[in-house]
Amino acid sequence: MKKIIFLGLLLPLVGIVSGCHSNVTRPEVACILKQIGSSYTPGAVGYEGRITHQDEQIEALGDVATSDELYQLAAADSVPMTRLAAFIALMKQRPDIAKNLALMDIQSQACVPALYGCDSYMESLANLRIEILQQEGRNYGLTKADSLAIDSCVLFTPHAKYLGYLTQLLMKLPPHPQYYTRVKALFLNDHYIEALVTLARYRKPEDVQYVLDALHGKVKDPIDVDAYWAEYERIRVSKLSLREKIECWVHPKKPLNEEIRRLKDAFNIHALWLYIPEEDGYNDAEWVKAIALQCVYENPNEPAFKPYLRTAEAYHREQISYDED
Repeated sequence: MKKIIFLGLLLPLVGIVSGCHSNVTRPEVACILKQIGSSYTPGAVGYEGRITHQDEQIEALGDVATSDELYQLAAADSVPMTRLAAFIALMKQRPDIAKNLALMDIQSQACVPALYGCDSYMESLANLRIEILQQEGRNYGLTKADSLAIDSCVLFTPHAKYLGYLTQLLMKLPPHPQYYTRVKALFLNDHYIEALVTLARYRKPEDVQYVLDALHGKVKDPIDVDAYWAEYERIRVSKLSLREKIECWVHPKKPLNEEIRRLKDAFNIHALWLYIPEEDGYNDAEWVKAIALQCVYENPNEPAFKPYLRTAEAYHREQISYDED
């Protein structure tokens, strides 16, 4: 895997963009978009980013809309769910264009309202596109080289921790020397506790020590959480009504009604991904320990891990049993 040269991705898009002369959606396309949920999408996306009850509408969209129309919708529509649906339809027609679009827009923080069982939440649009490409792209013409290029782009994209696919990638990443600096930066600088699993595979003394520290609850937050909270509040306040903004300005220390904020975020189809410190893996002692035990289990021949190997094996068996249930 090598870093993606983004200029190379621009060229295939020029022709298809130049063909989009009109911003007016044809009536037959607009009708299908309405069924998909062009204005509001209550739980249109399933776990792992797979569309559940909208497959037929997306198939119909691909049958009616041209590649130019699908690209325009996938790249620029104001409703994230419309962009996702058009992207899936585009992938089936022009997987190369869909791949380039996903990589060019990989830092998008737009969210799609999602539903899994009785739980509703917001899913990263960029992450859904990447996961769908990696899960289904081969069925429509993408190659192993394309998959490697996608993995490389995810790994080396700055500030990509909102991509759930990054965790999957780190769990399977081999300990090649060219990845080491990036993986270590993810762990130390970008606050990505899952990167410890990959670091442990290198078996360097300092990385072994990180695992031991995690086992003993000594992993400390290297990021200024207060600064993150300040940025979180700044982004959140920018979405408030004028009355609420004035209230925040007059009473800066007065917390907003959390239930109202939660409901607003849950039903906001234009929501953006936000960093929430208490949901960060570094701040979850049990999760840190679980990651450390996985490191021990994967590296049973590391002398420093020997005292913890039996516990790690028991934890692994417990996880397998849990997954089977």
